[in-house]
Parts: sequence; structure tokens; C-alpha cells
Amino acid sequence: MLRIAVLTLALSGAIALQEGFLAPDLKVPEVKVPEVKKPEVKAPKVPEVKAPKVPEVKAPKVPEVKAPKVPEAKAPKVPGEGAKSPRGEGT
Repeated sequence: MLRIAVLTLALSGAIALQEGFLAPDLKVPEVKVPEVKKPEVKAPKVPEVKAPKVPEVKAPKVPEVKAPKVPEAKAPKVPGEGAKSPRGEGT
């Protein structure tokens, strides 16, 4: 079985080589592409546009406000240093 497969592959390869050698030489004529002239296209002129001037806006003046004077608070005088504290802790 293997011999038959090898024989058929060898014969098919030989036939393919013969067809390649026996094929006639074909010459294909060269085709030239005709030249096409492209029309010149000019871009339209665009006028220059200037931005409008923005008027200057000044911030309104804010009146200065002075802070009211706070009277100085004095701490109450502490009785003598040898006195007991209200919690009962002694010094």
C-alpha cells in the first residue's frame, strides 16, 4: 500500500515538472498609463478678522470698614495663694 502511494506521488511530481517545461512562453505587452493633467486649484482668500475690543471694567470701590474697638477684659483677682480651691483640693 505504501509503495503505491510513493509511486503515485513520484509520477504526479514528474508530470507537474513536464507541464512546467512544456508550457509555451507568453509575452505580455507592456501597457502605458496615459498621463492625466490635474487642474490647478487655488484656495479662496480669507479676509483677516480682528477681535472686537473689550471695554475695560473697573471694580467698584468698597468703603473701608473699621472694626469696632473691643474693651479689654481684666481677669478677676484670685484670693490669696494659700486658699483652698472649690473642689476641695488643697495646695
